[in-house]
Amino acid sequence: MMAVATYAVHLFILLSASVGVTFAQDATSEVPLDGTISYVIDPFDELMIEKRPTEVMDGNGYMNLSLSTDAMFGNSSLRIDYGAQKTQSWGGFSNFYYRTEGRRAYNCMGATHLSFWYKVLKPQSLTGHVHFRMIIFDDSDCEEDCDEHANQEVYYSFHHVLDETDAEWREVTVELWGNGKTHDVPFWRTGWMGQIGNDKLDVDRIRGYLIE
Repeated sequence: MMAVATYAVHLFILLSASVGVTFAQDATSEVPLDGTISYVIDPFDELMIEKRPTEVMDGNGYMNLSLSTDAMFGNSSLRIDYGAQKTQSWGGFSNFYYRTEGRRAYNCMGATHLSFWYKVLKPQSLTGHVHFRMIIFDDSDCEEDCDEHANQEVYYSFHHVLDETDAEWREVTVELWGNGKTHDVPFWRTGWMGQIGNDKLDVDRIRGYLIE
């Protein structure tokens, strides 16, 4: 049996208007001068704990969600208080996710980017140990039990932002495409979770997202 050093990392972060997508438009569309429009998938204006289940690795760690009035947009943001504990050789995780009900999906065909705003209220307690993952679910090739992670294609993006100390709002923008052929893509199907499917992110069948 492999001996694993155990440590815990604690973090406080705010998310505002998360998982928004940007669409490029033609010159005849009535849109802003920069030629784009945006659609906010989750404005975080309601807590909806029952629709945002949380998970921690082997029950080690915690993930607490609440609303905050410190918001980049609107009246509220989502506050995330969490601890991630390393109990495996590769580490550990804490996360929450949101998925549409039934077989409904977000059709983001034509979207060029996904973005979210965040503010790190307190940097992680062990510098450089934990990164932020924005993960999206694609059910385009799912045939049954399509509310299960294991039966969807799961695409990851990785962001090393959790050591920031200035408590400022910042935006992360990621190109909205990906596959499992190489890690050098905006959204990578790592194979850690989910099925292979067609090994291509189908943006017209996004079932939801996971933040880890």
